[in-house]
Amino acid sequence: MIAEVLGSPAGDALIFPGFQATAMFARIFRFNDSRFWLMLALNILNAFLVYAMQTKPFTVAAQLGIGVVALINALAGMWLLAQLAREPVKAGNAGEALSRTPVDPQDHADPEHDAQKDGRG
Repeated sequence: MIAEVLGSPAGDALIFPGFQATAMFARIFRFNDSRFWLMLALNILNAFLVYAMQTKPFTVAAQLGIGVVALINALAGMWLLAQLAREPVKAGNAGEALSRTPVDPQDHADPEHDAQKDGRG
């Protein structure tokens, strides 16, 4: 099953047993990660290659060449998708940025700096 392959933790909103949709989307949609943008570019390039193969008259050799490049692009895009889905979300990625609350500056105040500013130090 997909959940066992990706190693997703069990959650509330289950699509497959052991598969939490929000955690998976947070793992895939990482706008700060270059692998996400490379995966997106490969998939768009693959769509254009397949469209060109279906609409333009090419020779057999050109069709084979474009087909091989499209297949390699599709496999590379799927490999990047699997890499993003397996890796846990790190701080600063899109998934965690959506779930974090704003930090109150008073929570992280430096006591020594405050004492010097108030004339106590």
